[in-house]
Amino acid sequence: MSAYKRKNFDHLRRGRDDVDSHSYFSWSQENITTPATVTNAETSILSRGAWGSPYLPSIIKTSDITIPGGVDVSVAGFDAVTFSTPGKYLIFFSGQFDATNLGGAGATDDLIIDLRVNGADVYTATAGVSSYRTHPSGHVVLNISEGDVLTAHFDATGGALAQCIWFSIVGWKLNGDFGYARYLTDATEVNTSGGDVTHFLGGTDEGGTFSELLNNVTRAADTGKHTIVNDKTYMYLSTVAVSGASEGGSSAFEMKPSIAGSLIDSVHFYGGPEDTTDAQTNNPLLHSYSLVRDLTNGQLATHRLVLPNEVTKAKTLASGSAYSVIDIGHHGGIARTSYLAFSTHNVSNDIGDTDNILDADNYSDNGSFKIIRNGAQIDTPDAVITAGEISFTKATGTFSVSAAGNYLFMIHLSHRNVQSEGSGVVGTDMQLIVNKNGSAHHTFGNNIANLEDPETTSIWFILKLKQHDSITFTVNDSHDFEVDDGSSFTVIRVDERPDFIAEELGEKLIKDDNEINANHKQDQFNRVVEQAPFRLNLGGPLNLRGRLTGGAAAISSGTKTKE
Repeated sequence: MSAYKRKNFDHLRRGRDDVDSHSYFSWSQENITTPATVTNAETSILSRGAWGSPYLPSIIKTSDITIPGGVDVSVAGFDAVTFSTPGKYLIFFSGQFDATNLGGAGATDDLIIDLRVNGADVYTATAGVSSYRTHPSGHVVLNISEGDVLTAHFDATGGALAQCIWFSIVGWKLNGDFGYARYLTDATEVNTSGGDVTHFLGGTDEGGTFSELLNNVTRAADTGKHTIVNDKTYMYLSTVAVSGASEGGSSAFEMKPSIAGSLIDSVHFYGGPEDTTDAQTNNPLLHSYSLVRDLTNGQLATHRLVLPNEVTKAKTLASGSAYSVIDIGHHGGIARTSYLAFSTHNVSNDIGDTDNILDADNYSDNGSFKIIRNGAQIDTPDAVITAGEISFTKATGTFSVSAAGNYLFMIHLSHRNVQSEGSGVVGTDMQLIVNKNGSAHHTFGNNIANLEDPETTSIWFILKLKQHDSITFTVNDSHDFEVDDGSSFTVIRVDERPDFIAEELGEKLIKDDNEINANHKQDQFNRVVEQAPFRLNLGGPLNLRGRLTGGAAAISSGTKTKE
């Protein structure tokens, strides 16, 4: 008969996590009062020496990953993430950088990010222009070996200084299917058609060379399109480093993920001015976006970048741009149950001080609060969406969990300042606040240099939550803005793991006639417990059949005597 048997308990005896099914870390530091200083001498952004006081990074990780904590800058490897489990890891970073040497329009000093493994560059991108405020975000998939060391570095060129208000980096071992490609060189396209121009990420028409990592997903070298092999739930994830895509920040370019050529959603990015004399900011240049959908064998997954028709100058899709499809519905080959993802489908009201950005009441000016989940539109204002141990209540804009665990939040906001031209308050803070059970838990500041700046906010972080904990997202600012349609929210329980594996076993321990069959007792493992059975942890006589010590019960096979 078919039954279930608990997996071995070696990982519990070692006091470590089951890293065969998951391995992850999350590091984030926020300090609006005394931020980190980035110079042209290069700054290791995870280092205690880069930040003012207090330095209290939030670190959540599995035990196979080492990230030194505390406040002692002398700790060896303090600014490093060290891996002991090899595999393919998705790395996502984001931050807010505020210039201290504002030179006005026309300054061209670059803010460069470098991710390094064992001291060698594995990802480099221009995150923005360091003389303006910028909010870069990006992702890379790395092939990690045991003992590899990851560090993150920023460099403000040309003698510029930049302050880092906050920085977050998340790593997640990929055990399912995925396809990943990254631009190693720039690709340039000029829109001279007078209409919108669509560019497929990864296509070679505009040039560019690529690196790729694939697992049960194929990629066409000429078009860049991914083809799905197995029917699963995938996250589209794209990072675009774009310049010259809009004029004065007033016109957006769009990311449009699609399945087999059919559009499934879109989100606006604002790419900065066409020339350096424009008074608007030239940031952010590095945008990221994600969306979750079910995909089946043979389907084409594409990421389309659309240039608006008023843009006639050259657009550069720079090195560091990347795009992926990642199976989030499985881990260690076992189906995952606790993940919830959706995108907004209409623009919010003007959102101001303390407003919840997902509260249905804050979308009343544009009809009811509409969200898209896996292709289905949900209009009901008081709908409660549940996926495993995660729930979202539309009426209050609240996430909640029914079980304790570590939960990865992936937030990709498109938003815009709605104050009239010339009335924007330059230098004011727009803070996105993560509230846990009604109290502020994380605060991610976005200083506003000009109207339309910044226009995307991408943040990933892991929270350790207890049963029935709730999470909301509010803002604290002195001027209003709108949450644009296409903003996406994804929550995944990353420490969910399979406790059982299918196996053919013997007869039940207790038969239908209530006979206890001690010869076939494997079925006693078919139960859900939070720890290994007591007998497996005891190295004494209870594990030794037929021996009595200290009054312990003897265990023998025995037979039933029939009258």
